[in-house]
Amino acid sequence: MSESQHILVTGGCGYKGTVLVPKILPRGYKITFVDTLWFGNFLEPHKNLNVLKVDIRNIEAVPMQGVGIVIHLASSICQICKRSTLAGVFFKKWYR
Repeated sequence: MSESQHILVTGGCGYKGTVLVPKILPRGYKITFVDTLWFGNFLEPHKNLNVLKVDIRNIEAVPMQGVGIVIHLASSICQICKRSTLAGVFFKKWYR
């Protein structure tokens, strides 16, 4: 399999990932998706799907070897953002 046929999806367990990944799999791509799995995994098992419980903030844990395409869907939800980070400062200021 060439690198162009291996896709890395970040945030694959979120809404967008659970809609997108099943549409790509029948096209013959190998998909590795990384997600914290905070809210579970609702994707059906597939021979070309590799699910990894990885937090992308730990970049060294994200497997990039052999990946030709990256689809970045990962993001923090607002409740988590509110606890820390600059985004949290924004939410606390504007959404009281």
